Amino acid sequence: MATKKRPSLADSGLFDDTRPRGAEPEAEAPEAGEAMPAAVEEQLRHSTGKGRKRTNFREITKSTQKGLPEGWDRKTFILSEDNIARIDHYAYRNHRKIKVAVNEILNTFFAEHPVKAVPADEILKWKGKGD
Repeated sequence: MATKKRPSLADSGLFDDTRPRGAEPEAEAPEAGEAMPAAVEEQLRHSTGKGRKRTNFREITKSTQKGLPEGWDRKTFILSEDNIARIDHYAYRNHRKIKVAVNEILNTFFAEHPVKAVPADEILKWKGKGD
């Protein structure tokens, strides 16, 4: 009995590309830090195409802000295993996500221990990045 060959995805036509190999796409995205042309920005705001409508019109100033709502940023901290376990348990017991639990803990701490603002140039010197 001869076995039939199953059609592959490559044969389905899903991956057909009419551009010659190595050819660049017609329109390129703006470089990081470049402003988008007004026409492109307007299209993004009022797109009638498929997909989810853009709801976050936040200006991204750092790569750590991508995909986050206004007022949020990413940062990595090194903590002891005991504190990580405490945060995990706190979040689990209070039915919170870890980021929400850490935010609550820090808000409580800073409500009890106010901190004076420090100029940015002093922070850079403290981090060893300044003059």
